[in-house]
Formats: sequence, structure tokens, C-alpha cells
Amino acid sequence: MISRKHAASFVIAISLTLWPAAVRSDPEDAAPAFDPARKFPAEKLREDFTVFREALKEGHPGLYRYSTKEKLDETLTAVFNGLNEPLTEFEFLRRLQPLVASIGCTHTYCLVSEAADKWLKEQPVQPPVKLKISERKAYVVRSSGDDPPAPGSELVVFNGQPVADIIPQLLPFLSVEGRIDSARQRYAEDPVRFGLYTTVLLGPSKSFTMKYIAPGGDIERTAKLAGVNLTELMKLDKQWEKELGAPSEPISLGYREGIPVLTIRSLKRDEFSKSRIDYPALLQDVFRELNEKSVPALIVDLRDNEGGGSANTTALLAHFLDQSFQHLASMEVKKHEYDFFRYARLTPDQRRVPEHLAKPNDHGTLDITEHPTLGMQDPTPPVYNGRVYLLINGRTSSAAAQFVALMHFHQRAKIIGAEGDIDRFGSQGGWLATLSLPNTKARVQIPLMRLTLAVSGDPANRRIVPDYPVETTIDDIVAGRDPVMQKAMALASTSE
Repeated sequence: MISRKHAASFVIAISLTLWPAAVRSDPEDAAPAFDPARKFPAEKLREDFTVFREALKEGHPGLYRYSTKEKLDETLTAVFNGLNEPLTEFEFLRRLQPLVASIGCTHTYCLVSEAADKWLKEQPVQPPVKLKISERKAYVVRSSGDDPPAPGSELVVFNGQPVADIIPQLLPFLSVEGRIDSARQRYAEDPVRFGLYTTVLLGPSKSFTMKYIAPGGDIERTAKLAGVNLTELMKLDKQWEKELGAPSEPISLGYREGIPVLTIRSLKRDEFSKSRIDYPALLQDVFRELNEKSVPALIVDLRDNEGGGSANTTALLAHFLDQSFQHLASMEVKKHEYDFFRYARLTPDQRRVPEHLAKPNDHGTLDITEHPTLGMQDPTPPVYNGRVYLLINGRTSSAAAQFVALMHFHQRAKIIGAEGDIDRFGSQGGWLATLSLPNTKARVQIPLMRLTLAVSGDPANRRIVPDYPVETTIDDIVAGRDPVMQKAMALASTSE
């Protein structure tokens, strides 16, 4: 039996789990040198796949949320049978990640081995570009190098491959709730994800030849950009985000033409700590100010918010709902501890659910009995009762998605923008484990907890479509326009 101290630590651990990965899992203390050309024999790849498949079936609580057992088993068998020749780690992940993404779970995805991750941070094999993807087209938002394509250029060919062919191959690599296309496109626009997945999909390259059509032109031009390493790409991305006006703080209140805009880019505790933000105190200050000014409407911008701690979602909801409410109806796990943990590096607090915190239910799983998001929640004064407009996009996910779903269910907000990475009934998350496959050392993150929101409705209709769908085009981005915010401002300024 785990001590009360460890029990409390477990509750804290699942409260603060972050996306994409909170738990390191590779059993090795030091990663060996990585060789991208090293091929693993087919029998070793099948061993890895068997470990992956058994771990998935043992631990994942929502495998059949968007697919039947028969269909998923058929896909697993097909991929396993196709492992009949030696493959590199990247080639193996090329088979594995689309299968993982087909489950339709944001928190289930592949990671390269720790050795490959170190290699990618050192080797200049990432394309220094940020793109806007629309259907089967891609447009340059930012790029770096000698004579790069101008913002707004249409990228036609990428390293010899037509972009119209790459995008349909790339999007199935992206793990999102319910396989929502707008979410996949938005994640693919992230330079780090685009770089990593094109490396897996097309193979590593230290230079990138791009054929493009400049804005307003019709002549195909060519640019050759030197690759950058992953560390450099992450720095470039931060620079580009700043140039494009992304907020520097995880949460802030501002005003546009007298209309309050609460911008929340993250619900992660470490982001609040990094910015020295006392989150509960800040919420108190924000909602006190809104009520003192008697503002009739509030815009809450959740675009590109990939979540954080669910308890932070509860705290935010409590300032919008004036009656007692439930956040999560249930948190379920399959077992107290899992056999596949022998392939994962976890602390004692992360390894097992204490007996008194998980009780058997009537459908064969275990209900978590103690967590800040469970049970009835009281409103937290000051409560804001004015009109609310939520801005979302394809990267509104995880804990932020829970907030949107619950505000939607309680009819407390109108939603504006593009469909988010959202299932209105909940998702899998909370307790995450990442296994390191024994031969390739490629990693797979598996969520172990099913989070069911306290909502009702038709279970066949899991999506939340914005009340006011608004798309942001490449022309908007180049011109510095924000049509989603413009729509929200127009609605907030009326007396509807």
C-alpha cells in the first residue's frame, strides 16, 4: 500500500500533467549515439510493435471512442504484418504514428528516441519555415535564410515533393481528438511539429529546396534554405510568434476600444510560475475589475491554448457560473498499475494509483475518488454574469477544450473561430506514461485516465462547431488582420 504522502503526490501529479509530455520514460540514463541510417531487423521491429500493441490495449482507456474494436484490430494487424523488412527508426515511426493518430486522442502520440531527440537538437535537418495550411495548399508565414520566400508566398514544391501530395500524407500524423481536420491543420502549421514530421515522413535533409509563387505573381521561383537544428528552430519560432503579435504572458487582461479581452495562452502551472503569476489571485483581480467596471461583454481568447492542469479549468469556470456545478463527472483508469511500466521510467508516485483513491465501478474499470475537479464545485466570487465570447482555433485543446465544452454546455458563451481540438464529452489524459520500445527506443505516450465531463447530449455528436465560424487566411496574416477578433469585437459592441 502506498503511503498517504504518496497518495497526495499522485493526486498532485495527475492534476499538473502537461501536454505534450510530463513524464520522461526512456530507461537508459544516457542515450547512445544516434545513426539515422541504422536499420533494425524485421523481427526486432515486430518485438517493439508487440510491446506497443499490448501496452496500448492494457492501458489506454479510450481506444474505441472513435473506432470499433474490429477496425482498430484490423489496422494493428495490417501494420504488424507489414513489418517484414529492416527499417530505420524514422521509417518505423512512419508506420506507427499514423496508426496512433487514427485512435483520435490528442494525448496519444509517438516520440523519437532520446538519442534521436539529442541528434535533432544538434543536426541542421529542420526546415526554417512557418506555414499556413489551407486544404492541400501551404503558404509561407515566416522563413529564415538567404533570400527566403516572402510572407504570403504559396509553397508549391518542398524538396522535390509537390506540397499537394505532402499535406495529405502529413495530416494523418497529427494526433487530435476525433481526427478533426481544422485541428490537424493548425498543429501542422507549428514549425516544430512540421519539421519533426516531415523529417520522419521524407527523411532528414540539411538543405531545403522550395519552389514557390510570390504574392500577386504567377511565376514559379526557387529558394534554397539551409536547415537548422531543433534548438535553433524553437528559437526562431519564438521570434516569429513575437513578430506576429503573440502574447508574452500565459494570461492577461487588456482592452480593445473599451472592450475587455482576457487572453489565456496556457493553463499550465509551470507557465504561471515562470511568469511569476499567482493564478487564483490574478483571477480574483480580473473578475473584480470586470464587475467594478460593469462591462456588459467579455472576450476570452483561447486560441493556441494547448491546455494544462484541469484544476485551473475548474478555477476559471467558477468565476463564470453563478450556481454550483460539476466539472468532471468521472475519472477512470483500467488498473492500479500496469505491466508495461517495466518499459517506462516513472517515479513511485506516478507508478501506482493508491487503493483508496480508485474504486471498482459497475463497468469493469476503476473510478478515481479524490481529485479537485470531481464533485460539486461552488462559484468563486466575484462571478462575471455578462455576455461572453470565446475565441478558439484548432490548437484549443486539453484543459482549454474542457473549459470551452463546459461553457458551451451551460450556455454561458458564444464561440467564434475555427473548430477546436475538442470532444464535448471529454478526453483521455491526466495520468500519462511514455514507454520506450526495447529495440528502436522510439517512444509512445499513452494516457491512462478517461476524463468524462459533466455534460449531457447526443453521444454521437461529439464535436463543438463555433456559433460564428471565422477562418483566418494567409492574406489576413500578412496584412496583420485578425478577423476572429474583429468578429468578436463587433458582437461584443452590440446589445444582443
